[in-house]
Amino acid sequence: MARKLRKDEPNKAPPKSGADDLSVLHPDMTVSIAGQSVTVREYGLLEGLIVRGYMRPFTADLERMLSTGSEVLTEDVMDAIGLHAHLVHRALAQSIAVAGNEASETDMQWIGQLKDLDGDRLLNTWWGVNGLFFLRQATRRVAERARRQALDGATSTLSSPPPDSDPLIDSDAIPNGSSNSSTNEP
Repeated sequence: MARKLRKDEPNKAPPKSGADDLSVLHPDMTVSIAGQSVTVREYGLLEGLIVRGYMRPFTADLERMLSTGSEVLTEDVMDAIGLHAHLVHRALAQSIAVAGNEASETDMQWIGQLKDLDGDRLLNTWWGVNGLFFLRQATRRVAERARRQALDGATSTLSSPPPDSDPLIDSDAIPNGSSNSSTNEP
């Protein structure tokens, strides 16, 4: 049972852990890239729906990688990112744009001019902030396909009655010469 502490009574509760609680709820990260402080944001709901639409080819490649059952290496993901560089460029720019705004041409150009090391830092930060956004989509599709395959592979133990028969009437229980019709014919 809880009780109220007196003013002179010290609080003996353990210190709250969770210094990373905010980063779990809002994993935005600010990094220094090419001499500029850049905040890479997690996509919001509506923004994420837009990004999801144009990034579908990239997500499909992630899905294919995950569905093999083999271990997926970070470099495998980076290869998929490279295959869809034009889409990722747009998604990267969107993640550094001011929340609620679309990525500007200036953002796109700035990213396009980054040197390898700075570009790699930005790309890895973007993946750290938004990677789960794409992986959730891919894993949901893989899981749904597996469930459907399991259901399609399951066979029913109930047999269906032959066509043109009434499953509620046992034909063996009807005496010979009798009809299951309700009309009285001689």
